[in-house]
Formats: sequence, structure tokens, C-alpha cells
Amino acid sequence: MGINRNGNASEFGWQFQVESGIIAALKDINKIKNINIEGPLQDVQLRLNDGSEILIQAKSYAGVPIVESTKTGWSDKLTSAMIGLFEDYIQDKNNTLKYYINFPYPLGKEKGGKGNFRLNKFGEFYGDELTTSQKKIIRDKITSFVNKESNKLKGQPKTTLTVKNVDTYVDDFINKVSIRYCDFQNFRDDPIKYSNLDTIIKDFLEKNSINVSISRLRDYWTTKSFSNGSKKYYMDRNNFLFGIIIIKSSFDSEDLMGHKLNISQRNKLYDRFKMAVESAFALEDFNRELLADLYKFENIESLDKYQYFEDDATKFINKFYKKYVKYFDLENITEKEKVELTKYALEHFLLEEDNINYILEGPLKDAN
Repeated sequence: MGINRNGNASEFGWQFQVESGIIAALKDINKIKNINIEGPLQDVQLRLNDGSEILIQAKSYAGVPIVESTKTGWSDKLTSAMIGLFEDYIQDKNNTLKYYINFPYPLGKEKGGKGNFRLNKFGEFYGDELTTSQKKIIRDKITSFVNKESNKLKGQPKTTLTVKNVDTYVDDFINKVSIRYCDFQNFRDDPIKYSNLDTIIKDFLEKNSINVSISRLRDYWTTKSFSNGSKKYYMDRNNFLFGIIIIKSSFDSEDLMGHKLNISQRNKLYDRFKMAVESAFALEDFNRELLADLYKFENIESLDKYQYFEDDATKFINKFYKKYVKYFDLENITEKEKVELTKYALEHFLLEEDNINYILEGPLKDAN
């Protein structure tokens, strides 16, 4: 008997929701304010700068392999997704509505179009691009479900939709909704399932000339959310993009505090002191004092005029670090380690400044 390499289905469903959130965020990176997994309305919600939202139904099939003959229950998934999105459409027609699924035949294999969702694994089909027969499949699923629920005599209906809603708005809704096939299969502990996501991240980084480890960035985003799959996952845009800064400064830096460190040493140092460094950066006194010293040293009046040069950074750190040891007076570390941590924090700040201004404030190109 072969080894079952499938992961837990519920965990996989959560992972697929997170992947969907990352893909959608990268697609509209300059428009979003925050990402919400398991939001109050949909599986994935992205609030935009204009106050509207991107609402995503993310449906996944956990068994492997996914091939043409796979029985995925696509019909029930399609019905559930479209009913949920249509309900939200009735409530607010300004939102963007999406259906993400890891089955390459989201409308069925016979009449749903065997090839067009597979031609571009990383693309998205919009409702007004669907064929007449594909639109009919969606319309029939919605109509059948609403008619069935409206004819029930007992109990509460499973949808707030009415037959009148369907008659009036279903065609407009179908034209507005989009469908995306995401190649994400449930191979336990196998990086192959992230190939789609890694391609999208790679495209995003290349378009924005950001040189960081794709796998480490993906691990940062996914691990941060997978730490407890039972909890809802919320991250604003700056926190989401801060992952790029963390990976860039901790893994791509050739030099820290004037010391040549190998990758293992840099990672160990960063992992140990990360929370202390980030906590200090959040202190108003630390920032005020550090900026004052930096302005004085560089003879500048704003961060816009600051440019990082390694030799100057080393001179600055060696001159001022003693003033900042007080911010890192942690228990159970030696005096030498306190100095090392302080120098690391100052270098971390100076290295990140250009990255923070560019990534969090500058224009970014989406992943598509």
C-alpha cells in the first residue's frame, strides 16, 4: 500500500485561503489597506483605500492528484461560492467579487470549458469574458438553489437571496465576478505545492527590483498565519510588506556591525534579537534620539536626504552606540552581547531606512 502524502484537509483549506489572500494582495498591492483571512463576510477580504473591498470565496480540494477524472464536488463548491458572493453583491455593488479554486475545471469538465481555465495558471477570468454556456452554468446553479430554498415550508432559509434578486441582478453579478484557478495541491511537506505562489512572488519581486529569497519570504508570510489555523488572520499592508524588509535585511546583508558573518550566524543573531530590536524601534524616545543623532552626524534635516554608506554607518555606530545600550538592557545577556545587540539594532535601522521608504511608501507593481 502506498504512503498517504495528503495533509489534513481542514488545515489545507486554511492554507489555501492564506495563499489566496497573498495572491490577491500582490495583484492589487497599491490599492489595499489590509488583508483579512476568515473575515466576517468571506474567506478572504481585502479592504481597499477607497473603502470598498475585494471579497474572495476560496474553495479547495484536498485530495491528490487533481486530474480530469477527479471527483472534487465542484458543483457544490461552485454553488456555495456563487451564493455567498451574490449575497454580498446584493448588499454592496461596489465591492470586487472573486472565486479562487485549486481545481482546473471550476465550472465542470463537460460544459464548463476544459481548457480555458488552464491556459494561464496564474491568470484570472472575468465574468464578462465567460462564454454563454459558462454563464448559464453559474446562473442555473444560483437559480436552482434560491428556488429550492424559497419553496421550503419549515425552518429558516439558507440564503437571504430571493427569486426577485435573481431575476433582477443575476446577470449583472455574473459579469462582475471573476474566477481564478490556483495550482495548489495537497502534498504534505512538499514544496511543489507552493510552485504557483512562488512564481507570483518571484514576478512581483522582479517587477519591483527587490532582491530577496522567494522561499524565505513565502515562508514568512505563510508561517506567520499558519501558527494557529483556528484563529482569524489579519495584517495591514505595511505589516504585510514589512516581511520583505525583514527578509532583505536579515538574509541579504553582507555585513552587520562591521563584522563579516556567515548565513547561519546572521540568522541566529537576527532570530535572537528581533523582538528586542522591533520593540525599541516602536519607542518614541528611541526614534527621537536616534534621528537627532543621525541628523547631526549627517548634517541633514530630514530622512529624505539620508543615504546609506557602509563606512559612514560604521563611524556613526561606533560614535553613538554607548548612548543606546540602555534600550537593550535585557536579562541573561552579557555586557558584550548588549553592545553587540545595540550595534546590530543601529545597523538594522540604517540599513532598513531606504527599504522602508521604498517598499512602504513608493509605488509597487502588482504580481500580474
